[in-house]
Amino acid sequence: MKKFLQRASQIWLLAMLITLVGCKKDELTLYGKSFALNNPELTTALKAKGFTFEGNDIVIDDKLWNLTSLDLSGSGIKSISGITIFKNLQQVNLSNNALGKVFDCSLLPENIQQVDLSGNPIYEFKNLRPLQKLVLPTTAQYDMESLPAYAKAAKKTDIQIVSKDGSLQKYTTLREVPDPTLLALLKKLFPSLIVGDKIDISRPMRTAELSNPIVIEQYHYDPTGLEVDKSKIEKLDGLEYIINHPHYAGNIQIEMSEEKENTLPYLKIGKYTELVSFKWVNTPLLDLSQAENLNILGLSHNKAIKQIDLSHSKVFLQRGEKSIFSGLLGGDILSLGDCPALEKINLPELSKAKNPIGVYMISLIALPKLQAFDMSKLQVINKLTLGALPTTKITYPIQIAYFTNNGERDDQAGELDFAITQDIYEREETKAFIQKYDGKVTPDRGELGEYDLDNYDWVQAQENQDED
Repeated sequence: MKKFLQRASQIWLLAMLITLVGCKKDELTLYGKSFALNNPELTTALKAKGFTFEGNDIVIDDKLWNLTSLDLSGSGIKSISGITIFKNLQQVNLSNNALGKVFDCSLLPENIQQVDLSGNPIYEFKNLRPLQKLVLPTTAQYDMESLPAYAKAAKKTDIQIVSKDGSLQKYTTLREVPDPTLLALLKKLFPSLIVGDKIDISRPMRTAELSNPIVIEQYHYDPTGLEVDKSKIEKLDGLEYIINHPHYAGNIQIEMSEEKENTLPYLKIGKYTELVSFKWVNTPLLDLSQAENLNILGLSHNKAIKQIDLSHSKVFLQRGEKSIFSGLLGGDILSLGDCPALEKINLPELSKAKNPIGVYMISLIALPKLQAFDMSKLQVINKLTLGALPTTKITYPIQIAYFTNNGERDDQAGELDFAITQDIYEREETKAFIQKYDGKVTPDRGELGEYDLDNYDWVQAQENQDED
């Protein structure tokens, strides 16, 4: 019996050595210990799969140590932080989770070979590394930097992507432009990116093309007959691959119509773009994190946008007198109208802005969910339009430095052109602002008519009341 027990012990020790062979010396000391994953969703998913836990700390045991394949699909995971605890994991299914906008592949276990990311809202990737197989979500088509370079370098990796119809296809850097008129326009403006009738997102943009403005309008006048009739464009699909190109630095002005309403699912505005204007174009994800030089933003009839973050701009409201009046466009402009889902607007931090802190025009119309808009730090405004903002807390400028006439300082005849609806006027804070600068804040027409709203002339209303 004694010899049998000794033999059994030897077999058990041999099995343990086989289990731990190839492990790094410092990893051997982890066996049997518990660790916090600091990832609630991952913790819940792993508990449901029967892994050993002490409270919310996972225990490194044989099941965890020897695991080579793990299915975490549909687990509600928002991050894969902590998954590196699976040192020998080679395959992981992360499909149909809530993994966010940017996926960091460095958070994957070091021995991983196959990863399924389908069904996640991932738009960008970083720290990609060689794999045997990578399955991408549909949104990965918008990655313009990491994936094209990775696909070119990792030729042995089987890269697949979920198409718009839900089928799996081999990943390619070619993107379609279904509208023939739009394709003709892009061939003229950005020929270096066009391969046949498609855009190749892996190609660099030529220097001469970098700042070409993208202008699409609903009228056309060309007596020469040589220009593309942009008013015939029906669909904008494919345009996002030009706008999102990492080299693109031009201005963007797109005007569609109610009958030709379009959606561009994901847009990332570049560092050097100064003007962005969309009319009848829904932009559910408008990424302004790189838009350092953006100083004019106009969005109208946009059903999808929920948040606008201008905090990354280094020029908006920060150029002193240039923000108030500069060139043909006037100066800095924020014009938002009929954006029913918009809840929040983030403005830049203004502690280092040049004085006076000012803007050429602010227009906020028909934004039923906008929570607040703070203008307290503004010192000069040329034109201000406010209307149909039922839930918005409006904070007016605390101290106006001077008033303008046609955008330029005029201490005698300068005024602030103020267009409002009656409901805005009836607010106590509005009346207090007008009274504080009596005679300098004057009624204006603004852009209210475009949204079927009546401009309220409080001066005329007061005169009529006095006559009565």
